[in-house]
Amino acid sequence: MQRKSIQFSIFLMGFSAIIAQVLLVRELVVVFSGTELSIGIFIGNWLILAAFGSIFSAWTAQRFTSALSPFLMLQFFWIIFLPVTILAARIIPTFLGLLPGENTGLLTVLVVSFLILIPLGIINGALFVFACRLAKESGQFTVSPIARVYLLDAIGSIAGGVAVTYVCLQILDVLASVYILTLLTGTSALLLIYFHRQPVRFYAALHSVMIVLIVISGFWGGVEGLKQLSLKFAWPGYEIVSYRNSVYGNVSLMNREEQWHLLSNNVPIATFPVPDISAAEEIVHLPILFHPGPEQVFLIGGGLSGIINELIKYPDIHVDYSEPDPLLIETVEKYIPSLPKSERVNTYYTDGRYTLRNSSQLYDMIILDLPDPSTLVINRMYTFEFFRICANHLHNNGILVCRLSGSASYMHETLAKLHATILNTLDTVFEKVRVVPEMQTLFIACKDSNAIKQTIEQSIVRMNARQIQTMSINDATLRYLLDERRVRSYMADISAFKKTDINSDFRPLALYYDLLFWNERFSRNFVDFYGGFENFSVWHYSVFILGLFICMIVLRNFTAGPPLLPVKIIIFTSGFTGMGITVLMTLLFQAVYGYVYQWIGLIITAFMFGLAIGSWLASRQTAGSANVMLFKTDLYLFAFFALLSIAATNTDIIFTSPFGYVIMRPFILIMTCINGVLTGAQFPPAAEMHLAGQNQVARSGGILYAWDQTGAWIGGLLVTLLFVPITGIAGTCFLLMLLKGGSFVFFRIFNRQLPLSSLFSVRG
Repeated sequence: MQRKSIQFSIFLMGFSAIIAQVLLVRELVVVFSGTELSIGIFIGNWLILAAFGSIFSAWTAQRFTSALSPFLMLQFFWIIFLPVTILAARIIPTFLGLLPGENTGLLTVLVVSFLILIPLGIINGALFVFACRLAKESGQFTVSPIARVYLLDAIGSIAGGVAVTYVCLQILDVLASVYILTLLTGTSALLLIYFHRQPVRFYAALHSVMIVLIVISGFWGGVEGLKQLSLKFAWPGYEIVSYRNSVYGNVSLMNREEQWHLLSNNVPIATFPVPDISAAEEIVHLPILFHPGPEQVFLIGGGLSGIINELIKYPDIHVDYSEPDPLLIETVEKYIPSLPKSERVNTYYTDGRYTLRNSSQLYDMIILDLPDPSTLVINRMYTFEFFRICANHLHNNGILVCRLSGSASYMHETLAKLHATILNTLDTVFEKVRVVPEMQTLFIACKDSNAIKQTIEQSIVRMNARQIQTMSINDATLRYLLDERRVRSYMADISAFKKTDINSDFRPLALYYDLLFWNERFSRNFVDFYGGFENFSVWHYSVFILGLFICMIVLRNFTAGPPLLPVKIIIFTSGFTGMGITVLMTLLFQAVYGYVYQWIGLIITAFMFGLAIGSWLASRQTAGSANVMLFKTDLYLFAFFALLSIAATNTDIIFTSPFGYVIMRPFILIMTCINGVLTGAQFPPAAEMHLAGQNQVARSGGILYAWDQTGAWIGGLLVTLLFVPITGIAGTCFLLMLLKGGSFVFFRIFNRQLPLSSLFSVRG
C-alpha cells in the first residue's frame, strides 16, 4: 500500500496541476478581456516558475533526511495557495483600478500573471523533485524513479484534462472544483503519512485540521460565499446580477445606477436600457443607402445593442441574426425582457462563419458589428478567408459592412497599419470598398464596383424617399460623413502602409497591429520594442537559430566533461517545441472554430496522453540505449515538424473541401498527441544519461525538469507573441522544425560514436 499511496500522490500532482492551470487560464483570460494570446503568457509563466521550483529543490533536496516531510509540506502549501491564487486572479481589476470592459497592456498582463502564479508554479516544480526522491527512497519502483514519476504525472494530467473539460468547466463552478482538489490533496497526504509509518505527527495534525476545515466550509456554504465575495471585491460599486460560463467564455451582467452592462470575457457587448443609438444607426442606415432595396440581411453581432431594432424599421427586410453564445441572449431575456420581437428576425445560435458556410442563402447585406480584432475569435471575422465566404453569400450588388475604431482627425501609425491591413484584405476579395472615416470607421464593400458609387445628393434623396425615422442620420450628417475631402484625408493617413500584408486566419496581422495600438496607451517603450519585430521574417529567425547552434558548437569544443549539455539542449528544445505546438494548435482551433475555451483542456490532454505513451515506451527500451533513443526521437521530431510545415502551406483545403471543417478537430488532437509521444519519449533516456553523470536522483530530475520547463516557457511566449502573429502558422512550424534539426545535429556532433544505422533499428 505504501507504493500505491506514492503513486496516487504523484498521479494527483499531475491531476491537480492541469486543472489548476486551465481554471487559472479561464479566470485570467476573463480579467484581461479574452485575449487568447495571453494563454501562452499564462501557461509560460507557470512553467518558468515550475522550473525555478524544480532547480531550487534540486540543489536543496539533499538537506532533508527524507523526502516525505518536504513533500507533505508542499502539499499543505498547495492546499492553501490554490484557492488564494484563484481569488487573487479574480480580484485583479480592483488592484489595477480597472472598470468592467477595460483592458490593460501586454506588459502588465505578463508581470501581474507572473506575480499571481508564483506560489503554485514554484510548488508544482518542487513537488516533482521530491516525488522523484520519494519514489527512490521507497525502493519499490523497478524502473528509473525519474521516468516513473514523469509517467505518473503525465497520466494524472490526462485524467485532469478530461475532468476539467467535462466536469469542472461544464458542471462545477471554479471554486467548487478548487474545493474538491484541496480535499483530494489533503486525503492524499494522510494516506502517505499512514502507510509510511514515519514520525511526522506535525504534518498528520496539520493535514487533519485542514481537511476538517475544508469539510466544514463546504457544509456552511463557504464555496458560494467566497464566489460572491470575490465578485464583490473584483467590481466594487457594481451589482453582479449574473456571472456564468459557457463554452465561449464568461458572460456577466452588471448593474450600476440603473445602467446594465453585458460583457463576454470582459469585452463589452451591450448596455441597457439605453444602448448606443447613434452607432447602431450609422452601421445600418448609412450603408443601406447604397442598396436600392435590401430584403435579406445577415447580422453577426450587435443584435443586443439596437441594430435589430433599426433593421426592422424597413418593412421589407428579413434578418438572419447569428449569435453563437445562447447564454448572452438567455441572460438578457431573463433580467432585461426588452429584446425586439419580430417574425422577420431569425436567430441562429451558431457561429456566424459556420452558419454562412452551411447555407445556400444569398443576402443583400451582411453586417459585422464586432469589436476591433483584439482576440483571435474576433480576428477570424476580419480575415481574407471569412471575407471570401461573405462574398460568396452576397448578390452581385450585395454589401458587406464592418467597422473599426478610427479617428476624426490624425490617425496614428499603429492604427493606420490596422486599417490598411483590413482595407487591403477587403480589396483582395471585393471590387469596390468605400470608407466612411469617423471615430468608428465604416467599410462598405461590394462585388459590383458600380453599385456603391452614388453621390451624396443621391443618398439624401434615397433616404428621404424611404421615410425612416432616425435620431442621428439626416441631410447634414450625410453631407459630413460622406464628404470626399474626409475620405482623401483618411487615405493619405494610411497611404504609407498600403503595402501591408493582408489579414488571414493563419497569419493574424490585424490582431498584432491591434495589440500594438492598444498597448501604446500603457507603454510606448514596450510598443517600440514589440513593434520592432514586425519586419522580422521567417528567414531572420532562421538565421538567428542557426547562428545560435553554430556558436554553441564552437563553444562546446572548448569545454570538457561528460556530454550532458547536448542532453539538456535536447530537453530544452523539446520543451520549446512541445509547448509551441500545444499553443499553436490551441490558437489554430480558436481561429477555425472560435470556442477554444471548451477545448483547451482536451488539447492539453491530447499532449499529455501522448507524453504518457512516449514515456512508457521509452522506459521499456533496452538498458544502455538512452543515447540512441534520444538520437532517434529528435530526428523523428524534426521530420514531424517538416510534415507539419508542408501541411500548413496547404490550409486552403479547410475552406474549399466539404470535409475540411470537420476533420480539423481530430487533426488538431492527433497532431498534438503525436508531438506528445515523441516529446515524452525523450525524458526517460535523458534522465538515464543525466543520472549516470550526476548519480543523484533528485538533482538529476530537478535539473532536467527545469530545462524542460524553461524551454516550454520561452516557446510559449515566442510562439504566442511573435511567431504566429508575424510569421503565421506555416512559418512557425518551419521554425520549430529548424530548432529540432539544430538540436539533432548538436547531439550528433558530440556523440559521434552513434552509428547512423541506429536510426533505422527497431529497438534501441
